[in-house]
Amino acid sequence: MFKNKFNIAYLIVVICLFIGFAIIYSKAPKTIDWNPSFEKTKETPFGTKYVYQNLNQLFNKGKIISVNKSLYETIDKNKSAHANYIFIGRQFNIDNLDMWTMLSYVSNGNDVFIAAEEMNSVLQDTLGFYLDVDMNVPRLDQHNVNTKSIKTHYLKNPSFGKNNAYPFKNMVFPTSIMLLDTLAFKVLAVDNENKPVFVCRPYGNGHIYIHSYPYAFSNYYLLYKNNYEYISKCLSVLPNIDTYWDEYYKKEHTVNEQSTSPIHFILNSPSLHWAWNISILSLVLYVLFRMKRQQRIIPIIKPFENSSLQFIQTVGRLYFNKGDHSDLIKKQITYWLEYIRSKFFISTTKLDKSFITSVSDKSGIPISKIEEIIYLISEMKNKNPSKKEVIYFYKKLEYFYKNTKR
Repeated sequence: MFKNKFNIAYLIVVICLFIGFAIIYSKAPKTIDWNPSFEKTKETPFGTKYVYQNLNQLFNKGKIISVNKSLYETIDKNKSAHANYIFIGRQFNIDNLDMWTMLSYVSNGNDVFIAAEEMNSVLQDTLGFYLDVDMNVPRLDQHNVNTKSIKTHYLKNPSFGKNNAYPFKNMVFPTSIMLLDTLAFKVLAVDNENKPVFVCRPYGNGHIYIHSYPYAFSNYYLLYKNNYEYISKCLSVLPNIDTYWDEYYKKEHTVNEQSTSPIHFILNSPSLHWAWNISILSLVLYVLFRMKRQQRIIPIIKPFENSSLQFIQTVGRLYFNKGDHSDLIKKQITYWLEYIRSKFFISTTKLDKSFITSVSDKSGIPISKIEEIIYLISEMKNKNPSKKEVIYFYKKLEYFYKNTKR
């Protein structure tokens, strides 16, 4: 009898404790997720659920199409479609195939809107700009959400009307757009330091709109003061037609998650994965034993020559005889920058002292020679050089290619 009463009392105490913990947990303040995912399903401050839901008001004459495939898979299969393409996220890192697919799509008369603080360096080089990060502002965390430090964006286009100043909290590193070819861009918005943050780059028959502060298009700023007007005005530059909304490039592992290739299917199944590994191992062993039994004398093969000089000489003669000095200079500059990227794996986004030092260290060319090439690039990139200037520039590049470490 006593034992039963003890068990009942013990059970009541456990139930009361459980209910008490449940009440305390339910009333405890929930931690806000400040992760900048920019996903259309997220209600978090830096999600884009409410922005996505309001797109129908801006593009009411077309459909909003959510995209979970690469640009090549999306656009190449719909070449005849005429639609906008919107990406809002921290990083817009696309490969070269997707980049040229996008540029071809824009050239055919379509518009692309990209809001990101990091982008593919080749895309930046191709369009003639680079993203500059202000490192004086602390990175986003729970301590600077209530900061009073403000970065104001000013819309410059007269079509946006009046009252075009919109404040944004300095919760992240502000990123601005540095234009290498100012004539090729139209500045649509600047910050309070007069640095461009929103620009338009005509390309072929279409336009590429680049915004360096994707946080402006998040749930947080849709509800912050009157910044919903800023979002509306920025997106209103796009025509009122069908619009692709990109979700593909927002996740690091999207390629793996979405891949439907046979290899991915095999590697995703444990049994098929083992079979695949055994098959590869068997093939390697077969090749090794086969080589041991029947291997012929290996002929001496001369190492590949540095064909860069021969290539630039051929292209140079072609354009030099044609008399198109300006185009020749641009071709030589483009090829030299690509040579630096592919051979030395050095970014050509900024041609500064750090770039010069890196190229000199890896190529073995004196710093003074590299500095002279960079100076000539900045001088002749946007003008029509004379015959003497073309020859002088060619000799500098010829010295570089001849004396670069193999």
